[in-house]
Amino acid sequence: MLNTTLNIIPKPFHVRMPGGFLTYPLQAPAVKKHDPSLPREGYLLSVSGDGVTAACSSDAGYFYASQTLRQLRRQFGTALPFLTLLDKPRFPYRAFMIDCARHFFSVSELKRMIDAAAMFKFNIFHWHLTNDQGWRADLPGLPELREKGSVRTHSNFGRVYDPTSYGGCYSADEMREIVSYCRERFIEVVPEFDLPGHVSALLHVYPELACGQRPVELKATGGIFKDILCAGNSDTLPVLFKIFDGFCDIFDGPYIHIGGDEVPKNRWRDCPDCQAKIASLGLKNEEELQGWLMNQVAGYLREKGKISVAWNESLRGGNLDGDIISQMWMEKGTLSADRANTGHALIVSDFYHHYMDYPYGMTPLKKVYLFDPLIDGLTPVGAENVIGIDTPIWTEHVRDFERMGYQCYPRFIAVAERVWSTEGSRDYKDFRSRLKKVIPALDSLVPYASEREWDPNPVQRVSQTVSFFARSGNAEMMRNMKE
Repeated sequence: MLNTTLNIIPKPFHVRMPGGFLTYPLQAPAVKKHDPSLPREGYLLSVSGDGVTAACSSDAGYFYASQTLRQLRRQFGTALPFLTLLDKPRFPYRAFMIDCARHFFSVSELKRMIDAAAMFKFNIFHWHLTNDQGWRADLPGLPELREKGSVRTHSNFGRVYDPTSYGGCYSADEMREIVSYCRERFIEVVPEFDLPGHVSALLHVYPELACGQRPVELKATGGIFKDILCAGNSDTLPVLFKIFDGFCDIFDGPYIHIGGDEVPKNRWRDCPDCQAKIASLGLKNEEELQGWLMNQVAGYLREKGKISVAWNESLRGGNLDGDIISQMWMEKGTLSADRANTGHALIVSDFYHHYMDYPYGMTPLKKVYLFDPLIDGLTPVGAENVIGIDTPIWTEHVRDFERMGYQCYPRFIAVAERVWSTEGSRDYKDFRSRLKKVIPALDSLVPYASEREWDPNPVQRVSQTVSFFARSGNAEMMRNMKE
């Protein structure tokens, strides 16, 4: 019998329920059985008169079987239905991202978000640690980044102005604690050091790395700012490599995100050093210069055993190294699809469906759920190279944990099912029915939006969206972006 009654999210690959029940203690784990024929993250959960067993080929598979068993217990208590449940993920890369640069969140708050994500079988925590508004990683041997780069003078995001200084920085021990906490839940941490744009906090510490060596202040607003790393400065790469040494010392997973988004080229066009670098390398333009810079960083990380991830703007020069994983969030053309079609890995973070800092009126739950990550323009080869989804919560307008939980849940849960379950199982009515039964499991863990807020009506959608954008900008932000 196909699964039509079990309140499980993500929806399992296949379920057979022959009838009958087993009385099983609430705290008793499933008996683990090794089965090398199953996929690394897959499992076969069986409930019969002989007990509960979880066959798997890895500890990750057993962990996911245990999460499914937890949901079964919430629904059935100690009387579990006889079943055979075969499950495996559709995509290997199932990520959620938290921006801690604009607003800072404590280790305990991050752990609660990690626990919620683990419940729904996410396996990547993309940790956005640096941006124009603050540097959040206290790296070994680089105390000046914490001392000068982590505290801004005030905050002025949209219509919310706070005249007091704002800061926060994770110690090396705290970051290692998060890495360990995630690994116990079979989640890899992917730290992001965003470059060559969104670096005001870094340039505030090292102004000599800005074009013209001009002083740069930490930003107190959102926006895209013209001051970026000087690619023609011979000191830039050595400083970057030293910073990445610190990241590699703390984060021992396979991936590091090197940014690459929203890089205005105004300074590079006016910079003699950057223009000389373009000429000496035989590059055509500033977009190729960005590709060259990203390749230098990725090459250094490759030697340290790391795989680099970069936002899709880094593809514009046409010269990005093939082993850099591209992450698509927004583009007018088909660069991301074309890259996947030629055999390169792609992560999808579609702005209109996966950005959770926007109101439910702009991105309702149904819209999130129905989006398929196989974007337009993909060939069958390209579809095979889509490795998964990364769903971000940017925090310019998310100042506290209550708001972050509300923005993310239950929309993160919709993403979790889309990235785990088969495309053929997509049924929003069925998902919403299961969600209403499953979401109370978050009551003591993270805040979440109430059911009446998940899918606003058309009038509410327009009102919420217009209101959000009306509140998002301010004069200081516009002035800073013009400088």
